[in-house]
Amino acid sequence: MTIANFISFFRLMLSVGVIWGLRAQHFGWVSVMLGVSAVSDFLDGYLARRLGQVTQLGVLLDPLADKILVMAGLIYFAVYREISVWFVLSVFFRDISGLMGVLALGFFKKKAIVSSLMVGKISSGFNLGLIFFLCVNRLYPSLQGVISFFYGGAVIFVVASFCIYSVRWFRLFEGKE
Repeated sequence: MTIANFISFFRLMLSVGVIWGLRAQHFGWVSVMLGVSAVSDFLDGYLARRLGQVTQLGVLLDPLADKILVMAGLIYFAVYREISVWFVLSVFFRDISGLMGVLALGFFKKKAIVSSLMVGKISSGFNLGLIFFLCVNRLYPSLQGVISFFYGGAVIFVVASFCIYSVRWFRLFEGKE
């Protein structure tokens, strides 16, 4: 196992800790785990590229860890009506449509390297930031402006990333990319 894959696996395990922490309402610990997760998300990709250790496992593990972490946080805060269910469903739909695109490419034996785009990384950053500040707001309730900023950015970039990735999937499927 490469160091980058180990870090991605560690982040996947952090998602379990975040789910437990949210359920137990330990928002301080959850905030710390989200911060560590954000750093590890940057670090695993950087190390994989820098050390020439990009692997198929890492390509799957990295986004899986991100999606589990983000969906767990979004679902938690939707249950407590701090964010809307439609937003959580839109993130879920975007992620599922991406998975279906990968599966369709594989099913029709289209050869393509499916890497993440900057718009997807920005979207993940806004989602993670939103969850982080919702947790911190539970400890220090005065962050409505910051939360509104991250919520607005998350909505914009979920829509933008869905549109951009959809165009990309069609181009890949047609063999134009």
